[in-house]
Amino acid sequence: MARKGVTQGQVNQAADALVTAGERPTVERIRAFLGSGSPNTVTRWLETWWQALGGRLDAQQARLS
Repeated sequence: MARKGVTQGQVNQAADALVTAGERPTVERIRAFLGSGSPNTVTRWLETWWQALGGRLDAQQARLS
């Protein structure tokens, strides 16, 4: 049976949880959090998470204002 890789959503959730815990999201920490994941896949999804972070923070600030 083929294994399914980790998704963008899983990496986003793991990265958010790590930041909430006061830790910097890294490929190794996300893989440990998820218990799986190809380093190449996690790297790609983590890069996407970083690129979207500024927009998410801006949107959150706008909702609070």
